[in-house]
Amino acid sequence: MNKTKKITLNGRNITVNEVTVAQIEEWEEALLNTENVEVHILDKMMNRSLPVSAIRICVPDLTDEDLLVAPTEIENVYDAVEEVNPFFLKYVEQMVVVGEKLLTQSLSTGSV
Repeated sequence: MNKTKKITLNGRNITVNEVTVAQIEEWEEALLNTENVEVHILDKMMNRSLPVSAIRICVPDLTDEDLLVAPTEIENVYDAVEEVNPFFLKYVEQMVVVGEKLLTQSLSTGSV
């Protein structure tokens, strides 16, 4: 059974879900098949491993309006997502490490 956690954001009760392997695969495919990955302002501001696109699959009820609250309120969402999805968090962190290595290799060989 998938883990869940109920939290309050912007006066609403929302549920944070543990994602499945299939959902992670779909998320990764969507990233790989996108020519221009959009970086959300929160991705730049929050200094967290999970991007907003990952947060959204863990919290399907999250609306654009929910993201307009104070950063301290959004931080509670990130904390809950990371608590319920430790494997997804580790996976994304590992993807970053691999991506950085590939970029370094490409830059050193001049193939970028």
